[in-house]
Parts: sequence; structure tokens; C-alpha cells
Amino acid sequence: MLSAEDFAVQSRNEKREMELSKLLRTKNMDERWEYISTALDADKISNLPNALVIAHRIKLSKDCLYKILDISLLRADPSSMNWYLSAVISGLGYQAVVSYFRKKIESNTEQVGMALYFLPNLPLTTSEIQSKQIIKLRQEFKAHVNACDIVSPYLKACVRN
Repeated sequence: MLSAEDFAVQSRNEKREMELSKLLRTKNMDERWEYISTALDADKISNLPNALVIAHRIKLSKDCLYKILDISLLRADPSSMNWYLSAVISGLGYQAVVSYFRKKIESNTEQVGMALYFLPNLPLTTSEIQSKQIIKLRQEFKAHVNACDIVSPYLKACVRN
């Protein structure tokens, strides 16, 4: 099996990703998470960590998926947040992901802004309930940003949307 460090720095290859995903699904949860965690740690500079591409395919536990969200708060930028969300949304569910970010508005405002940009466009965003959850999160986010003395052009742009 390709080491997590080697996988992290290679260019994308769908065949390799499918084979690796299949092999990782045969491992226990601790081994799966160790592989994904190591690959994420090995690739802290890429906008598209390869580990995120396969994370949703290997059936990680909810605890592991929340760890990926925690990592997104530390590392995600506007170009990679969509990959973090795509890696967890099918395993956690839309409501859980929105709820997670709702709790992070005050402590991780910029990352919540990034998530708000991508959440409405994820494939699982189809119901009226999900749309209302996004609207509520956006309102809470805007209220928080407007109440603060924000100088970040990025956050000001998030509030305008």
C-alpha cells in the first residue's frame, strides 16, 4: 500500500484513489483515520489535500469526520474549504455540519464565512429545510460580523453576500 506521506504529495489519479479507498475500507477505523490524518499532516501546503478526496469514500466514523472539520478550521482557505465540506457532508449530514459551523461563528469567523460560500452549492443541499438552515446561519454570521469591529476585507465581502 502506498504510504500516506507519498499519497499526500502525488498528483491526483482516480484509479489509484479508488484502489486505495477499497483497500482502506478493509482496515479498521483507527488505521483508516491514521492514514487520512497522516496524509493531511504530510500535505499542509496544498489547496487540495489528497486525503480529502478519499475521506468520504472510506466510511470514516463521525468522530473522524468531526476531526476533519476541526482541521478545516485551522487550515482551510477559500480554495480548499469546499473539499473539507465534501469530505464530511455525506457522513455527518447537512444539519450536523451547519450546526457545527453555527457553534464556531465567534471563534472561527473567517472559516464560517468560507463554509457559507460553499454550503448552498453542495450536492446534498436540496430541501427547503436545508435552505432555511443556511439562511439562519448566514443571519447569525452577519449579525456577529456586524457587531464586531471587523477590518478584514474578506469578512466584509462575506457579509455583503
